[in-house]
Amino acid sequence: NGKTIESSANKVFAVEKANNGLVLKNGTIKHTGTGNALYIMGDGITLTLNNMIITSSDLSLLSKGTNSQITIENSNITSNYWGIYQHGLYGGNTFVIKGSVITDNSEESVGIYISGNKNLDLQNLIVENSVITGETSIEVKHTNVTITGSTLNATQENVFYAEGGNGS
Repeated sequence: NGKTIESSANKVFAVEKANNGLVLKNGTIKHTGTGNALYIMGDGITLTLNNMIITSSDLSLLSKGTNSQITIENSNITSNYWGIYQHGLYGGNTFVIKGSVITDNSEESVGIYISGNKNLDLQNLIVENSVITGETSIEVKHTNVTITGSTLNATQENVFYAEGGNGS
């Protein structure tokens, strides 16, 4: 609460278990190395980021877990590779983003990337009253998506739609 963590470690803040819930509130995470500012790697995790500032020279939040609930409220997330990334080999996760700003400043990257797999439970993404910016603002696969009252800024010059064809 109100603290700053600054590190160049590969994983600044790793969450393996948070079955009773973990709340990060009113703080700052500054990631200056390669890797991830936040790394979620367990199943059934409940994580809430409330009024957080997260900056990363690489990836801000990477999730490699199943059936987790990640809520981001009134937060500002800035990255230089991927803003939020859910790995497609893990399913059944729900991301709720409310009143937040997520910005990815790199080329060929995405503000929010939620990947699923046809053999797993669908992912869920809910974005409310937020601003998402990246070359591609949001990219999803095998994901239920609800977006309301939000602004999506795609900064790529040649905007297009195409299936990726990679089978995930």
